[in-house]
Amino acid sequence: MPIAEEHKPTLTKHFRRLTSIPFLFVFLAFLMPLVVFSCAATPGVSENAKKIAEFNAYELANGVSFTEDLKENETFQNRILKLKESNPEAFKQLEVLEQPSYVLYIIFIGILLASIFAWFSPVGSLVMGLCSFSALWIYIDQLSIIFEKMGIGPIIFVEAAHGAYAASMLMIIGFAMNITSIVRPFLDKRREKKAKAT
Repeated sequence: MPIAEEHKPTLTKHFRRLTSIPFLFVFLAFLMPLVVFSCAATPGVSENAKKIAEFNAYELANGVSFTEDLKENETFQNRILKLKESNPEAFKQLEVLEQPSYVLYIIFIGILLASIFAWFSPVGSLVMGLCSFSALWIYIDQLSIIFEKMGIGPIIFVEAAHGAYAASMLMIIGFAMNITSIVRPFLDKRREKKAKAT
């Protein structure tokens, strides 16, 4: 029994360090498409919308040129040209996506910090991971809002792709491991007190 008790801190430390692995795998998940853009022939009808583009997190972080990448889609191009002529100010919203996304770079840093903090501070790792998780889904939601502001929201649909779900699942695994690392010492102490009491 004393040997098992002696090895408990070491096992807990190793488990805590393993928490960094799911967070690091998120960077591989970001190689998969993060969002997919679809164009509907009938405004407001997403069922028959045709996929026109998909980008991973690194492509979006560096900026994407919609006018170039989606030039083969006539419906999209016609809408963009009409919008540019009628409302140049609204068209400028699209330029936001063509510039490097500092939000995604901050998310990358947050996930990296979550993996580093897992080695010595599960609470810090959990907080950084939750902030990155929330920021990622807010960013994806903001992409839809950009097209709504442009006035082509009913035509262009933005949806999270499997890369976003894979990254989220890995982060959730990291959260669960962090919570286990936080709670386990308290449970061990409680067991020890009960054992001494009996």
